[in-house]
Amino acid sequence: MKIALVRLSALGDIVHSSIVLQFIKKHYPSSQIHWICEEHFAPLLQASPHLDHIHPVPLKRLKKEPSLAGLRRLFGSLPRVDLAIDLQGLIKSAILAKFLAKRRVGPQIGCAREWPAAWFYTDPVVVPCEANVADRSLIPVSKALGFSYNHEEILAKEPCFVPQKEYPHIDSLLGQPTILLVPSSSQPNKNYPPQQFAQVAKALEGQVLVSWGNEKEKAIAHQIAQQSGATILPKLTLDELIHLISKIDLLIGVDTGPSHLAWALNRPSLLLFGYTSPNLMVQTPINKALWTKEVDPCRWDKRNECIKKILPDDIIAQAKQLLERI
Repeated sequence: MKIALVRLSALGDIVHSSIVLQFIKKHYPSSQIHWICEEHFAPLLQASPHLDHIHPVPLKRLKKEPSLAGLRRLFGSLPRVDLAIDLQGLIKSAILAKFLAKRRVGPQIGCAREWPAAWFYTDPVVVPCEANVADRSLIPVSKALGFSYNHEEILAKEPCFVPQKEYPHIDSLLGQPTILLVPSSSQPNKNYPPQQFAQVAKALEGQVLVSWGNEKEKAIAHQIAQQSGATILPKLTLDELIHLISKIDLLIGVDTGPSHLAWALNRPSLLLFGYTSPNLMVQTPINKALWTKEVDPCRWDKRNECIKKILPDDIIAQAKQLLERI
């Protein structure tokens, strides 16, 4: 059976959706799995041991520079499969699914992020907004393919990604233990105050590394490092980041894609949530969340600054508990 998954972006969503690959291979070991994603995220999926084919599409580039020839190339490059499953629920992802297969599964009206997307599915399914992020991908996949699963299977998952090569320059930064801080996201009210992150870094023994992805995030990393003595990382590629996180002892971060890689790689993590819900991660014995319990899982207020109410002492205490498990 040829199966296509449509999840175009973003990094955290692709990270969590990747869990479905091993479930599909478990129940349909001879299946060929195709993934349709924005071209920027193809390097991440190349690190998946359970995926057969990756189809990068330049939708964002075509939006900036519209081209009829480019659209023709895009749709001409799409594979024809037996089943397409839209894990995103957007109009653009649903349209792509329509070009992939006669049978198309996706979230029904009321569950899709853009409700007209449901018109393009032959088999719409209920995906509750309050469902955990892993279930939001596993529900449509399991219903489409007729298998059941339980939470214990999610907890017992294999790593979703495997580093593609070794990076000695990253290994040289590791210590005993190594703690990685991921302090920044694209949304200001998802971010924890740098001075409080510095308090956390100062209180933890070991090698503390701080990551960043753009110049604004680099400035925040410098602020944390200056106040705590932590080490600022160089800018990393996705594969370098996967390699690093696969070897650290603990990740402490905000709700952003790189933070969620720790769960995908079966490494310990502590994530801080502001206006978004902790349902956006899978909590396990080694992957924990801290939040202020002020958030509706289905309706988020981006103006909410409740992440600032998380106390550094609570982060430090939870971090030390996770480090004791090493």
